[in-house]
Amino acid sequence: MMGGEFTPLIDAPTRVETEVNLIGSVVEIGLRRQSRGTDFVYTLKIVDERFMDTAFAINFFAEKVEYFPLVGSVGDLLLVFNVKIKKSKEEFYGLFQKRESSFALYDGKPGDECAAYCVSPLYRVRNWHIEGVKVLRTWLTTFQLGAGTNKKLRPIKEMNMEEFDLICKVLHSYEVSASEWTLLVWDGTDTPALNYEITLSDAAEMQLPLEPANPPLSRDVRRNFPTVGSILRVSVKCIKFDAHLVCGGQWVRLRAVTCRRKSSFWGADLTDNSKIRFLSDTDSTVIHRLGSYNDRISSYTGRVSAIPSPITEIISVSGPLVTLLDVVNYSEVTAKFKCVVRVVGAYSCCAENFRETTSGKYVMRFTLEDPTARIHAYLYDEDGVKFFGGYPTVDVLRKKRNELLGIDDEVEENKRVVISPPWIQCCLKSYYLDKNDQWGSRTYRIFGTKLVDYTIA
Repeated sequence: MMGGEFTPLIDAPTRVETEVNLIGSVVEIGLRRQSRGTDFVYTLKIVDERFMDTAFAINFFAEKVEYFPLVGSVGDLLLVFNVKIKKSKEEFYGLFQKRESSFALYDGKPGDECAAYCVSPLYRVRNWHIEGVKVLRTWLTTFQLGAGTNKKLRPIKEMNMEEFDLICKVLHSYEVSASEWTLLVWDGTDTPALNYEITLSDAAEMQLPLEPANPPLSRDVRRNFPTVGSILRVSVKCIKFDAHLVCGGQWVRLRAVTCRRKSSFWGADLTDNSKIRFLSDTDSTVIHRLGSYNDRISSYTGRVSAIPSPITEIISVSGPLVTLLDVVNYSEVTAKFKCVVRVVGAYSCCAENFRETTSGKYVMRFTLEDPTARIHAYLYDEDGVKFFGGYPTVDVLRKKRNELLGIDDEVEENKRVVISPPWIQCCLKSYYLDKNDQWGSRTYRIFGTKLVDYTIA
């Protein structure tokens, strides 16, 4: 058993099966979870002056999650004593032994106060602990949290169903239940487009939802989000999540992320093996992400990455193309916009019902999406006449609908079908239905847009 000194983290791998004392700044956390036995397990990763890129893991096992260290802030100092150095495959880590080891947490910020704020029952403070804390506090004044190695890194635009690491900014988080949280994250790139299976039916319940969460996010929350680049929802299922560390505005590296389709949206999950590494705004990868984003939004067409199909023509609307989240978050209730979107739903969906029986006017509601949002937009009366090129037959209207949705003409009504909609340009206007509740009654409408007939037989 080791006496009164800390082993530098860089030397820990040379002490396998030996008990050592370690000190470092907490830069990465795991998820509290049930072990394969009866205990709970929790991992913290720390760095010091000479061991910064990969971070060194300390694995804690305990009968209750309350026995684990509760880190107050990113960068705080973890002191562990009599931990045994282990090796698993090619990775080294410190094993916190329930009956022999002890820990203490100290504030990582400089200051005269030098008292631990969270300790295990066996911990007894010594002068050399305080000296170690002071040395690391001095070093931390110039240290910047980094992302580590580039292994497994992938941006949102390149994600698929394989496990990967994601460097992103946490925009918002909320509690779903006592054991589940959702993180809304962003890296300035767009999620890949999905195909959907829908029913060609006029039943309202068959339409795709506008948001994956119910109830939807409030306007006050949503208006603070970047309007270019997809916002990915990441599900975190664990026991007592460290939500106070993963706050809005924090850049992180999410390790071992798995992506999947959740309903008709991209979603991601943190697994039992996932870790969250905290990054500074000056990390090289973060700077690169922000630089690519700034280049994108500064160009005339950069806000929209999709190339539109030539199946629509639009009138001139001043200004550049904007995203649907630009539209949703616009500061005024009434405005006009030019967008590139996909039509992922139509209501009424049956061509026979595109027009009212009594008035003969077009009355439709399209579900539009782009990488940032999904909205309902209405097509009404003269705007419908322009859109469809007059009053064509039901067969021609059906072909135009199929072209918008990206489906074959041979499909039958009221059947399940996979749609792969093309990207189209369209003009949108926003307006209100209730003067006394303008924001609450804000609605969108397609105008100044025409389907081109060259593919219609």
